[in-house]
Amino acid sequence: MFTKLKPEPVIEQYELLPLLEKLQGLGIGWDRNMQSGRVYLEFPDGRIEFNNLLLLKAFVTGCIQMMEYPQHLNSKIELLEQHHQDYVRSRQELIPEIAQNCNSFIQEIHALRLLIYRGAEECRKYLLTLQVNRSQAS
Repeated sequence: MFTKLKPEPVIEQYELLPLLEKLQGLGIGWDRNMQSGRVYLEFPDGRIEFNNLLLLKAFVTGCIQMMEYPQHLNSKIELLEQHHQDYVRSRQELIPEIAQNCNSFIQEIHALRLLIYRGAEECRKYLLTLQVNRSQAS
């Protein structure tokens, strides 16, 4: 009839030291009262006291994730910017080829439309076709 209660997980203070040191590296200090077993987190605008090490671990882990998330986003943004620059550069490199290989204004417009709507590969195929047709005609 009675439900068994699961024992609360036990966390030793030595398990928290790497997390607390990482938090300290992010600008948040900490202090420990050996007599009471309490841990204090020192923030720029206040101090938080923890009696329960399980709650402390959850709080510190959340703080670390929250503070590292902007760094993670910044690295993703840098990666996306690099991909975008590579993409733009690859398309810009085709513009002189279009001007060189097209004999008429209509061919240039068609090549630019292919470049814009279907991509660089389709545009290159079209330019290659123009080169082949020109070499066969001469």
